[in-house]
Amino acid sequence: MKKIFAFFLLMNCFIFSGCFQGETGLKFDSSGKITFHNRIIGIPYAMNQIEEVKNNIVKNNPNAKVESVTQGNFSGYDITIEYPNIEKFNEQNFNLYTAKQGKSIGIQKTNNWFYDSYTVDLFIEGKKSASNSTDEYSQLGESMAQAILSQAKFDLVITIPYSAESNNADISSDDGKTFTWNIINSFISDKDKQVKLNFKIWNIGSIIITFLGLLIVVGIIVRYLKKSKNEEDIE
Repeated sequence: MKKIFAFFLLMNCFIFSGCFQGETGLKFDSSGKITFHNRIIGIPYAMNQIEEVKNNIVKNNPNAKVESVTQGNFSGYDITIEYPNIEKFNEQNFNLYTAKQGKSIGIQKTNNWFYDSYTVDLFIEGKKSASNSTDEYSQLGESMAQAILSQAKFDLVITIPYSAESNNADISSDDGKTFTWNIINSFISDKDKQVKLNFKIWNIGSIIITFLGLLIVVGIIVRYLKKSKNEEDIE
């Protein structure tokens, strides 16, 4: 009976060509502001879990913006949260984006006058088997769960205002400004995933101040030279 029930659930998921799709990521704008975006959608059977995830995010982030979305026979939510800078985002300690001792440093920012340097170094540990049981039904249950999840889709997407200096993304688009990593395998297998991205955000205000300062200095020098020349002509 258990085998028949497991097979029925498995076949239902294959018929729907995937039970679940999701996306998480960050969008950096030219001022350094961060938009943390999440999309979680699935078939009707998955709506209870989707509602639970949405409610947990909103509970811990009352300023989150939630929008219902539909994509084919999938439905769910787009959830976005804005932060003024990466420091405020890091204070939230979202597990996916935090440093892992000896494996990753998280997201770090180095301040410079003309630009700020960002280093994204994330480590997503592959799913380790929770049990070494040789019980027939335990093995069947785990195999079924992995088969169902293998039809799912979950990506990490990071968008930046200027082209990156280096990255190891699975997909790069938007003239090297949007990067996508497929991270579902780390949830359904023991395959670890390392995410790396390095980029700069130019400090336009500092550049303008420097340019204006140079113009003023040049103007003073030119004025001084003209004054000196006039004095020489008078003599």
